[in-house]
Amino acid sequence: MAQLASTIINGNLSVSGALASNGIILTSATAADNLTSAKLYAVPAAIVPVPTLTANNGAFNGIFYATKVYNAVWNDIAEFMIYAEISEAGDVIIMTNEGVKKSFKRAQKSVIGIHSDTFGYALGTENQELKTPIGLAGRVNVKVKEKLEIGDLLVSDFDGFASKADPYEETIPGVIIGKVLEEKNDTEVSRISMLIINR
Repeated sequence: MAQLASTIINGNLSVSGALASNGIILTSATAADNLTSAKLYAVPAAIVPVPTLTANNGAFNGIFYATKVYNAVWNDIAEFMIYAEISEAGDVIIMTNEGVKKSFKRAQKSVIGIHSDTFGYALGTENQELKTPIGLAGRVNVKVKEKLEIGDLLVSDFDGFASKADPYEETIPGVIIGKVLEEKNDTEVSRISMLIINR
């Protein structure tokens, strides 16, 4: 088993370990970004070539298998879909013939989910530069600008916002997008946790 020298990646992450017949085993890792210790395993080299680890704005390219991950935010399942316009994380998203875009009116039946930045599993990840990750199940952080209580049902609203459904909207099939999971006591623009419900 050959020993690997310590490596500094982007000035933050240093790794060291040993090269075994089943691939590279990194026995320790430290980083400025709250990573204090971990065991990272590369896939067997005989199956998939071990990738070179590179860093780009804190995102590392490669395949990691970790025994523990700290500070990860994995709340929902998402699907990448072709966009008709660029949106931002937290926007309520609708489907159009040209692709997905943020909502532009209340209680749209074409609503499909929320632009997610907290997904732990994603579908349709090829050609991501042309797509938007849409949270389909689980919890997402959605844009709102009104007072809300836990349990309130939400519908789409103007400019990608979600809004509390009124009693009539609650009876319309296909417009409810989620349920509020945390109280909001002001009318400032912010993102709050929402359980995705498509009904």
